[in-house]
Amino acid sequence: MTLYVETLGNPDNETIVFLHGAGVAGWMWTDIATSLTEYQCVLYDLPGHGNSAEIVPESLLAMAEYVAEDIKTRFEGEPVYLVGLSLGGILTTLITARYPHLVRRGIASGVNALPIPNMWYLRIIMSAMTTVVKRDFYIKFTANMYGVPEDTYEQFYTTSKNLNLDVYKMVARDALDFRVPSNIGNNHTPMLFVAGENEHPVNVQSVNALANAFPNAQSALAPEAGHMWSAEKPDLFAEMIRAWLIDAPLPSALPQQTDKQKALASVN
Repeated sequence: MTLYVETLGNPDNETIVFLHGAGVAGWMWTDIATSLTEYQCVLYDLPGHGNSAEIVPESLLAMAEYVAEDIKTRFEGEPVYLVGLSLGGILTTLITARYPHLVRRGIASGVNALPIPNMWYLRIIMSAMTTVVKRDFYIKFTANMYGVPEDTYEQFYTTSKNLNLDVYKMVARDALDFRVPSNIGNNHTPMLFVAGENEHPVNVQSVNALANAFPNAQSALAPEAGHMWSAEKPDLFAEMIRAWLIDAPLPSALPQQTDKQKALASVN
């Protein structure tokens, strides 16, 4: 079954594939995509989400393989630019690690790739969340927590109601166990790992762990921003994408993490 996509921008130019976070759909990228009209922007509804809700992979790795195969088929083996946040960031990392020939350059934001303290307690919380994820009060709570703009709340509400619970439970389970991919070897695909500086400390620390694992990678933090900083600071996010894709300096408002090895050592 083919994944659902929305396509914006210039179909004659290079392609940016956008991968969204858990519980939302491709529409979360619309504002950013409309500011990158010089590219063909393809907004995926990931398996279990939006108009791809009937597709039910058994693991995050299986989801990454499904998306990678769709990208390979849809774009006839031509490499694309890949941008993902949260769940989409994990998939961007996995796809780039396993299928570097499909990715020109990648950006992964808000990826947790290190052990979380008190993991047992977090697993209990995540399990409880799966029982209320479609309830109106929880949808509203999540929208406020993620800073979902008012003009997209209706889309967020509808997507949450239609979410495939089996996929959501799988993502909640596997995301906690995601770690820096091994055996990356000579994978020289340029990767940018970013996070909002106000995210969970493990997410902030993970940008350096991930950047150290990929031979041709950088890391940066978005100042005064949370996990869904693509919605909080869409102009900065778009400016970052535009710079990274043409190998230009990152925006001055997005300071690069330069001492990656020292930062990584501080969490070990």
